[in-house]
Amino acid sequence: ADLIVAASIDVKVLDRAGYTTEEYISPQDGKTYFRQVLVEETGFSYDILLIVMDGNTRTIIHQEQITDFMPKDERKLEEYTDMFTDLYTLQNRLVGIFVPRVVQVKRALYAN
Repeated sequence: ADLIVAASIDVKVLDRAGYTTEEYISPQDGKTYFRQVLVEETGFSYDILLIVMDGNTRTIIHQEQITDFMPKDERKLEEYTDMFTDLYTLQNRLVGIFVPRVVQVKRALYAN
C-alpha cells in the first residue's frame, strides 16, 4: 500500500455544569449588579486521532488530533442517533484532509 490511514475515536456523553457571572440591571433602582448563574450542558465529546503513514517506510506523513464538543438538549438526547449525526458534521473536517472539496455559498459584497 502507498499510504496507510489509521484512526481512533473516543466518544463520551458528557453532563457539564458550572457557574458563570453575568450582568443584571435591577428594574427597581436601575443599578448594574453581577450575579452567578448555573449553566448546564449535555452533549458529546469527540476525540479523534488521525494518522497517515507512508506504506513503504512506515514514517508518519500527517497526524491530526480533532477534539470537539457538540451540545444537545438534555430532554431530547438520543445517544446513538445524535452521536452519528454529529459525526457526520465532523466528516467535512476529516475529508478536507485528503480530498479538495468545492464549497458553494452565497456571498454579499458591499461597496461604498
